[in-house]
Formats: sequence, C-alpha cells, structure tokens
Amino acid sequence: MSDVATVGDAVARLELPETGEMLLLLNGDMAFWQTELSDGDIVTLVPAMSGG
Repeated sequence: MSDVATVGDAVARLELPETGEMLLLLNGDMAFWQTELSDGDIVTLVPAMSGG
C-alpha cells in the first residue's frame, strides 16, 4: 500500500459496506481518518457497540 497516505485512504480501499461508527486504531493507539501512515503500520477497525 505504498500509495496510501492516511488511515482514511486505507479504509476506503477496503470498500467496506457502511455499517456505522467505528473506532480506528493505528499500531494499537487511537487514530483518526486523517492520521498519516508509515510502512509497516497496522490499522485496526473496531465496530462501535451499544447496549442497554
């Protein structure tokens, strides 16, 4: 993914269906859509959960 610059770019390339909010992690730390990527980074997507 050498041409991907941000977390948002990487997620967009996955072409996932819109399922609502999600927590973004980069190398285990909180990230944002505009967080820049480096070679070897690990992006984790955690779906939002609710309960009651």
